[in-house]
Amino acid sequence: MAFWNRVEHQMAELSIKYLDLWKAIGVSSNTGAGWRAKKRLPPADSCLAIARHLDVSVEYLITGSETALLDDSYTYEMPDLDYQERMEKDRKRVPRSLPDDLLGALSYCGEVQMKYIRRILKLPSGE
Repeated sequence: MAFWNRVEHQMAELSIKYLDLWKAIGVSSNTGAGWRAKKRLPPADSCLAIARHLDVSVEYLITGSETALLDDSYTYEMPDLDYQERMEKDRKRVPRSLPDDLLGALSYCGEVQMKYIRRILKLPSGE
């Protein structure tokens, strides 16, 4: 079964129409119908959006199978911090004298990058 056959099968299971799918993933009906008619695989971001909307994996839509991880060596457990707490922690590392858009971008830098940026901009060490 090809990509579009699996999409159609899953759509039938969920009673979803193509027009609803195209709207949900943010493409025009002409674009979506063109992919189907030419039997083309959509761009990766659209494949992901289709898979999410149909509640299946991209791997299933493309290959027809799902592989399970053999062990836990490929998984990473995130620390138990909520988003707000992480953002507050990150923002404390960035000097408040910078414009807000730059503050937001710098909040994603690691400690080493922040030290380098502080040195380049001749900012206080922040420690």
